[in-house]
Amino acid sequence: MKIALIGCGEVGHCYAQAWLAAGHEIVAVCELRQDADMQARVQGYGATLHATPGAWLADVDLVVSAVFGYAAQEVAAQALPYLGRNALFADFTTASAADMRAAAAAAATYGVPFADVAIMGAIALLGARTPLLTAGTGAAAV
Repeated sequence: MKIALIGCGEVGHCYAQAWLAAGHEIVAVCELRQDADMQARVQGYGATLHATPGAWLADVDLVVSAVFGYAAQEVAAQALPYLGRNALFADFTTASAADMRAAAAAAATYGVPFADVAIMGAIALLGARTPLLTAGTGAAAV
């Protein structure tokens, strides 16, 4: 599976490593941080680094939003228009229920399956073994 991350802090990095170990491909990362450390992290994935969502999202199977909760709805609105026909959008943020519903509704207008993914603990303790709870039209696929 080709995966793109939007946000590559603690959550994005944790799951990127797990997906790579499981044989998936991290093809791109969208991150405001463009410093040398972030560039090295993304190169380690074998991915390209972008500053904003764009047409590069059209070639991925799964887009994972791992940004701060307050930015989740805006990030979804920026990314969703670029997703390909068979792409999924998974929101791993702490966004409010209202923002999550709005992002899911936006995904529906583009025909994109949407998954609200709740991380059920501190990934600093269990890493990718932290249980996840998913909801939404894309929950089963994610």
